[in-house]
Amino acid sequence: MGTEKIINAGDKTRASNIEILRIIAMFFILFIHANFWSLGEPTIDEMAANPLATWCRTLFESAGIIAVNCFVFISGWFGINFKLKGLVSFLFQSSFFYIGTTVILVMVGMCDLNKLVLIRMTFADNWYIMSYVLLLIFSPVLNAYIKTASRNSYRLLLVLFWGFALTYGFRPVSTFNEGYSPIFFFGLYLLVRYIRIYKPRLTTFPIYADLLIYVLCTILTALTWCCFRINCFIYLNPVVIISSIYFCLIFTKFEFKNKVVNWFAASSFAAYLLHTSPCLQDSYQTFFKTLWCTNPTVLFWTKSILAIVAIMIVAVVLDQLRIRVYRLAGKRFRITLACF
Repeated sequence: MGTEKIINAGDKTRASNIEILRIIAMFFILFIHANFWSLGEPTIDEMAANPLATWCRTLFESAGIIAVNCFVFISGWFGINFKLKGLVSFLFQSSFFYIGTTVILVMVGMCDLNKLVLIRMTFADNWYIMSYVLLLIFSPVLNAYIKTASRNSYRLLLVLFWGFALTYGFRPVSTFNEGYSPIFFFGLYLLVRYIRIYKPRLTTFPIYADLLIYVLCTILTALTWCCFRINCFIYLNPVVIISSIYFCLIFTKFEFKNKVVNWFAASSFAAYLLHTSPCLQDSYQTFFKTLWCTNPTVLFWTKSILAIVAIMIVAVVLDQLRIRVYRLAGKRFRITLACF
């Protein structure tokens, strides 16, 4: 979610249009985590008792489920320029929030150091961090293939890969694990690089068409869940993949630069780490459950949005401390992080 260099050719300034996408995607992650992840899926009884509230929850989940795919899209759009420095920085940032918050909360008596917390501190149950680390490690191999393969062989690989993934990947015990796996990241990265390099006609629509496709896919996913109770809120869902690609393409078709946006986006991953840290993720879920039970629907979503924005701001501010500590550690121990 943040180690690749987002740089325009001949320009070392980050493209703020893409950084806005990064911020929105992170907001979406916290948003869906405040929804189905915290409250659980609406039951049939809930749908019958309060259909409007249930439809809102389902539609919002459908709109935000693209978030993780968006982060892989960003990596694939510009390509990951793998450096040991980037990998170390990513792991340091993850450790800073996961271990740092745990130690502090345990010391002040707000968290018990049990087996589950210890497991979480090692990222062992965090599929995203593990998957993204593997994507970073394997990116030179993927990039080497992309550089040497002909367009036809590249296209054939994508057809075979996604044909296999969409046939066998929906079982939770499969290699693809419904999209919660590094191999899914590899395939999505290759797909986005193909789109960026060869610009297929279906990806060159105007912005309004991209937005329309995203909206229609969002509604289709929500309707599918409401009507058939099919588990369609997974990253491997082809409708979700299409939705995420066209949503991201919107931000590639205009340009602007803003230092504040770029500064905030550079630390946005901290919001994910903060609310999923070992001692805080249960509190995050409990907070939104309480909010749901004590507020009418409109007020719940209003307060939720404000709370998520507040969490993101706090995380970004805390990440400035992490940046200072990282730089100080590098100077103190004379760490040289050279490009492989």
